[in-house]
Amino acid sequence: MRPKNLTTPKLKPLNLGICISLATALLSFSAASKADTTLIYHHTTGGEANRILITPEWIKIANKTQANVDVLFNQSQQTYTLINHDERSYTLMTHTEIEKLANASQQIDDVLEKQLAKLPADQQEKMRAMMQGIVNSVLPKATSIPQYSKTGKMQKLYGYTCQPVKRTVEGKASGEFCVVNYAQLDISQVEYSMMAGLMNTIEKLASQFGQDQSVNFATIGQVVPVYYNMANAKSYLAEVTNSDIKPAEFSVPKTYKKSALPLNLL
Repeated sequence: MRPKNLTTPKLKPLNLGICISLATALLSFSAASKADTTLIYHHTTGGEANRILITPEWIKIANKTQANVDVLFNQSQQTYTLINHDERSYTLMTHTEIEKLANASQQIDDVLEKQLAKLPADQQEKMRAMMQGIVNSVLPKATSIPQYSKTGKMQKLYGYTCQPVKRTVEGKASGEFCVVNYAQLDISQVEYSMMAGLMNTIEKLASQFGQDQSVNFATIGQVVPVYYNMANAKSYLAEVTNSDIKPAEFSVPKTYKKSALPLNLL
């Protein structure tokens, strides 16, 4: 039995405006406090191979394996910067320029056909063969886009339960990977979308200029490798950190010289 001297307090109605404001503030704080992501890969034989740094605006891929080159991508400006530390130089490209480079062969073919159309019909074939020979001697031979396929059952490697993936180019084995969904590495959807877009662009350029070192898993899912064996290099994901990345990581050293864009095609 309730004592007579106690009364039930009346609850004031909730202020919807205050609730919305609080919810908005909490969501804003959550978005603002989302940490950056750094993926660090090591050689299976020891030592760092490369690392990927991701913020809401930037991605940096620092390759320590072969050429000492960093790739920077700025989301808001849609620019790509290639930093060559050995040559102490950098190349800055816009997204439009990248697209033009990625379709360089087609552009050249279009220009040639327009010029050939001005010649008499009986001279076009001979001139076409001659011009194609000159172009082929200047441009590297393009390679086919790599194909990816899941193989075998899930495996446990370096602390991750991952899906084996085989990479082939024109039917020939060209790499082995073990991948996990990006969310398992605390990568946000926004960060992964940026990564996927950059990898797609790199793949196009690599194929266009005869390189076979790109990685793009778009055809098999939203995944990230935790192990790879490609181009005689075996590496694994050794560390994932979510601490803030300093803006200086995405700047070009002041003493580096700006280089011209590859080829005179733009």
